[in-house]
Amino acid sequence: MLKDLLLRIIKPGLFLNDEQYRQFLSLVNSGKITKETNPTKHCCVFFIPFNSQTKEIFIVDHKKARQWIVPGGHIEAGESLEDALRREAKEELGISMAKIPKPFLFTVMDVYSEGQSCKVHYDVWYLIPNTRGLNVDFTEFNTARWVNKQKAKELITHEVYLRGIERIVGF
Repeated sequence: MLKDLLLRIIKPGLFLNDEQYRQFLSLVNSGKITKETNPTKHCCVFFIPFNSQTKEIFIVDHKKARQWIVPGGHIEAGESLEDALRREAKEELGISMAKIPKPFLFTVMDVYSEGQSCKVHYDVWYLIPNTRGLNVDFTEFNTARWVNKQKAKELITHEVYLRGIERIVGF
């Protein structure tokens, strides 16, 4: 069950601050974790393709969000974290994942998307190393690209995303 898994893997050191840790625990303990059970506040998975040789990450210009972000999406009812990560990676970038890495970060982020029911995302972040041959879903994104740290900081404007990419070791 998603709730039990999240409670097992959530650790204070994987959050940007203690308040986000408390907020995440509160949501998980409520049992209303997915968009279907909680349209305004729910969990998502983010995944960041990372090329350790070039020290670049892959980011997307998201149509609905109207900003540069890391790829990812909502966890659907009945999905595990791994199922959601596999589905989102396949749908958005054509990535098939046999092995699932451990999450490296959890964040709580206010969402500012006009016309969307989402108000707060409780995000589980994954780093996907050395990804090649991406097949970008341009129905969801305006464009996408590999960027170094400096360029990522120029394009990404949301503070939580910026703080999240700072947590990538070797970037």
